[in-house]
Amino acid sequence: MALRNEIDILAFNRDLRQTYERYIYTANLISDQEPQLQSAFYERLSEGFSVLNGPYVHCTPCYKPSYTLQDLIDGQGEIKLSAQLAKLPRDQFAPDRPLYTHQVEALHILSKGKNLVVATGTGSGKTECFLLPILNDILENPERGLRAIMIYPMNALADDQLGRLRRLLSTIPEVTFGRYTGDTPETVEEPKRPSEVIQNERYTRREIRTNPPHILLTNFAMLEYLLLRPRDSDIFTGNRLRFIVLDEAHSYSGHRE
Repeated sequence: MALRNEIDILAFNRDLRQTYERYIYTANLISDQEPQLQSAFYERLSEGFSVLNGPYVHCTPCYKPSYTLQDLIDGQGEIKLSAQLAKLPRDQFAPDRPLYTHQVEALHILSKGKNLVVATGTGSGKTECFLLPILNDILENPERGLRAIMIYPMNALADDQLGRLRRLLSTIPEVTFGRYTGDTPETVEEPKRPSEVIQNERYTRREIRTNPPHILLTNFAMLEYLLLRPRDSDIFTGNRLRFIVLDEAHSYSGHRE
């Protein structure tokens, strides 16, 4: 049986402290002609001067579990979800995995057409709070047309979500999506289309304009261009927009005039 590589935190803390002490000692400006002063300086470092605080123990809160996705599909909660959500890849989202209470509450609030702000800790599944309601709405009403706009403060975050949608929706071709940022090509020849692009993805700008996806990923600067440029107006013509997601909202700032 393979053994896990574990860190002895106390030994690591001791080694780190000694490394800092040696660095500070060797980088000091005390002349070699002053051995007594050097000795006193080293004693001060090793005995009475703290170069490193800690170690500290950080505990991640345990979020309260609620219904599973399958429970909600079966109608056990306050909202009944589309049975097609059970087709999500199990390695990405297992239907028998309990959702957190705040995720179920988000589903319930958004099902009533209300606005929602999600503020919770890292690793608590904030994305599912808006992604599951969006997917459920599209699957319950699969007509064509833009249904959700997800706005990100930077392209890297939009790219991360694009990769996640590719993995999640590979088994649900009914839901279409696309990313429109500065990195989105105008068009591309079929042989040059990247292998990771899936069938229900609108990969190019031309595809997004001529056949708008249900879910559009973009950033706030590009969205402004899309709303102003005549050639992009077809994206919003005849749309059935229900969701606007401002992800990582804490990264935005503003001012009063």
